[in-house]
Amino acid sequence: MAWEPHPNQLTHDAWLGAGGAEEAIEPERCCVDAHHHLWVGHPTRTFVSRYMVEEIARDVGGGHNITHTVYMQSNSAGWVRSDGPAEFMPVGESEFVQGVAVMGESGRFGTCRLGAGIVGTVDLSLGAEIIEPVLQEHQRVARNFRGVRFLGGKAESIKFDDPSILSSLRVLERMGLTFDCNGPETHPLDFRGVLGGLCTVAKACPSLKVIVDHCGGAVGPATFADASKREEWETCMAELAALPNVYIKVGGLQMQVNGFPLGPSDRQAGPVTSDELLELTSELYGHVIRLFGPHRCMFESNFPGEVVVHNPDSCIHFEKLCMIA
Repeated sequence: MAWEPHPNQLTHDAWLGAGGAEEAIEPERCCVDAHHHLWVGHPTRTFVSRYMVEEIARDVGGGHNITHTVYMQSNSAGWVRSDGPAEFMPVGESEFVQGVAVMGESGRFGTCRLGAGIVGTVDLSLGAEIIEPVLQEHQRVARNFRGVRFLGGKAESIKFDDPSILSSLRVLERMGLTFDCNGPETHPLDFRGVLGGLCTVAKACPSLKVIVDHCGGAVGPATFADASKREEWETCMAELAALPNVYIKVGGLQMQVNGFPLGPSDRQAGPVTSDELLELTSELYGHVIRLFGPHRCMFESNFPGEVVVHNPDSCIHFEKLCMIA
């Protein structure tokens, strides 16, 4: 059956096009996009209901030297096996993305190695004995499989003190796989519960690379109108930064839940320029980069989960952040 884009996506694409395109500041700068998704028919993000190999190839080929991308697990994308044991169903996502990676390697979609790293998922609450063969199956079907993200945008649900979860994370540690985790995204944000839990995990598994996504949560105007929340975030982030096995992804602030005025309802004339985006977000992005140091920070587009989606100008924004940090 032929797929048709949602009308909201057609409207949104026309709005994005009204902004024109900016030239890359440093087109020779090598860049890895450490966090993006792929989906068709997203159940809620109708403004970008399709984002597949053609769309990401267009974005990474927009004038910047993006050499590799890392695919990030998404529950709502629905790339799961249709049958078999329930614990193995998420392996379907890794199988799918490995196919996309092969498409990227063919050169038919440009020079960028799409899906050069794949972060899938497994139910960590099942414990070590159950998840180890699942992880081995991820590795068997996807040679680019590198790690696990658990519970995506629902990190508040993770019971970090659950012995089964800790035993599962020790399997990741032993297998040399990474652990991605979002910060809190449900208001009011529980930074202490999620980021504090990640501190506990990172200390218990000192050889496990713990990667905190989206600057540690849905940070921005919607949260920091409450000054105590800003203080709580800064305290928790400083505690994480003190742990050498914790890394941070610099991105995610453009999600709707963060509260920046970036969407069509806020800006009927068209999307923000990179200078405007920098003015809105550089204080928070800069704080994270200075806290962790550039060597433990990685750029994430989070495409297509941002309000300003599949817009190569976001990479220009990152170039400018590199200059000020």
